[in-house]
Amino acid sequence: KTKEGELEWRGFAAVGKCCREANWDRNAIFPLEQAKKLAPPTDVNGKPVRALIIIDLASAELVLRHMKKAIAYAREAEATSPNSAEVQLKVSEIFSQASEFPEASKSLNRAIGILMSKVAASPLNLKEYSSLYSAYDLKLQLCTHAQSEKPTEAISYVDAADAIRNK
Repeated sequence: KTKEGELEWRGFAAVGKCCREANWDRNAIFPLEQAKKLAPPTDVNGKPVRALIIIDLASAELVLRHMKKAIAYAREAEATSPNSAEVQLKVSEIFSQASEFPEASKSLNRAIGILMSKVAASPLNLKEYSSLYSAYDLKLQLCTHAQSEKPTEAISYVDAADAIRNK
């Protein structure tokens, strides 16, 4: 590989992201797949780029109603970067949109745990608080869905109360 070839994933990721933002999800899949293949497995500047590319790919598949592919990509992103709160939060959003609520809850709880430790380490970081707020907002949505599915189950009400209290 040449030095230019190692950076080729950035171009594919940019084209895929532009296609996603323009709602051309079908056209975004090929560049995002190429970016996923070429992206480095390690973090770049502290960001899990491969996992974020895979999440964009899962979002495109989700919009196209390819639920099995979207779920498979979400699981791959979750496994690629298990200690990133940003990845876990986005994965839980994809799972909830694909109606995989137990998996969404599991990855959301992992994201909340990571974010709580980050907030404890740096309490003045507004970005972490914003992410934590959106995580609790998603948790409240998942609890509301669980309450509509099983209204007599008490754990969903306890989780909802916890989400409201911490929000």
